[in-house]
Amino acid sequence: MFIVKKLESYVDSRGTFLKLMEHGIYPKNSEIGEEGFKPIQSFITVTKKNAIRGMHFYKPSNSPSKLRLQSQIKSSLTGVEISKSFIVLSGEIFFAAIDLRVSSNLFGNARTETIRENCQVSIPRMVATGFQVLSKKATILYFLDSEHKPNEDITINPSSCGINWPRPLGAISSRDLQAMTLEEYIGL
Repeated sequence: MFIVKKLESYVDSRGTFLKLMEHGIYPKNSEIGEEGFKPIQSFITVTKKNAIRGMHFYKPSNSPSKLRLQSQIKSSLTGVEISKSFIVLSGEIFFAAIDLRVSSNLFGNARTETIRENCQVSIPRMVATGFQVLSKKATILYFLDSEHKPNEDITINPSSCGINWPRPLGAISSRDLQAMTLEEYIGL
């Protein structure tokens, strides 16, 4: 459902050199995308302890409605979600992903993992993702293979996904709290 990779780092008397990206790391026709991962845009978030971000994924720009989105998902998975990758630059997070690929035998299931500093996570299309910060704060660098368009960003309420968040829920955006439930999304 997602790939976790410990990044190569080189430490000497001057400090640390960390390799963030490398051409060819994501092969064509891999789970990450048919053409391999090619970042177009990047973002950084700094998030406080216990806060939750997510669960987010993106609808295609030619999909004006939820109903049309659902029919596209059922008929074809190509290009429905932005492939993304992120690196935890500092801190520790509890990462959660929900497989929304209709053709997957894991459809509707969640996978969780604790991700620490200097690890990279790569997420295939149609997988909703979110995280809770376990450390005092966490800094995350995101790479997207397409331009982020807020009006195409779909959110599923993180408390509706059956995820056992390890800490009491901290700050969650009002947008995430008011989002549809996983059951509502799957039942569209």
